Amino acid sequence: MLENHKFATTSKLWLVDLGGSERLSKTNAGGITLEEGKAINVSLSALGDVISALQRKQPHVPYRYGCAPLI
Repeated sequence: MLENHKFATTSKLWLVDLGGSERLSKTNAGGITLEEGKAINVSLSALGDVISALQRKQPHVPYRYGCAPLI
């Protein structure tokens, strides 16, 4: 039944500038702001790992790296 139909898949990729992702030593941040900056850096690192694995067509893509997706 589906043999005579053509399907297209459409996707969206949202890129967001995550403020606070610079080097923590240069921000003089402390307390909650420091912890948020650390979390952003971990997230950016994980995103970089996913993009790299997809680009290299690796058999395993680490979508669930870190603890954030497990919450």
